[in-house]
Amino acid sequence: MAIAGVVWRCMQWTERALRVPDSEANRHEFGLIVGRLAPEGSGYPVMRAVALMTLRSHMLAAVVFGPCKHGEHTYARQLWDEIPDDSLTIVDRGFQASNVLRPLHQGGANRHFLVRARSDTTGRVVTRTTHTDELVEFTICAATRRKEPTLPLHWRVRRIRYRMKGGKEQMLLTSLLDPTKYPAKEIIALYHERWEIEMGFDEIKTDMLERNVPMRSQTPQGVRQQL
Repeated sequence: MAIAGVVWRCMQWTERALRVPDSEANRHEFGLIVGRLAPEGSGYPVMRAVALMTLRSHMLAAVVFGPCKHGEHTYARQLWDEIPDDSLTIVDRGFQASNVLRPLHQGGANRHFLVRARSDTTGRVVTRTTHTDELVEFTICAATRRKEPTLPLHWRVRRIRYRMKGGKEQMLLTSLLDPTKYPAKEIIALYHERWEIEMGFDEIKTDMLERNVPMRSQTPQGVRQQL
């Protein structure tokens, strides 16, 4: 069976850091991003947002946002209830975490995820369909399980390795475990639909907003309303 016949809604979520107008109130509410290049903080306040989009229609299904001091995983949790049953959600690599992906998968009926694995990802091979398609088992670290007691000690996912022409080998992780029902080639093709979210954001910024800056308010309440 082709994936197109069983993946009914293809979603994507991603994280954005959004610059907001510089005022004392906005600095206090949203905060500054501190990093190696800006040890004293960015020159303007920043809001962090996580968005969920229906890829093939470019419909922005849900957005959660708030101060930049909270990580994207915190905001992603608020999107779990917005993910429909009978769906595949393509997730940015930064969300590769057991306490994000397992609730996404188990929180509804037939909800699945697809994410590109980090290069340092390791796991024990349980079964192998081909040398590039295998079921692997990860051990969830004790620190994560202390924060999330409902998580098991081990977690099994499917790992697919592939290489685009002229590129480096990539690894995908997914909860679509059946290699017959969900062929690897179709999963790889689906993953590359994730760039549709960038086109969706561009349509909002360029076509709908005509490249105007939407957030001009000097107050947190106004910024939230404008976003």
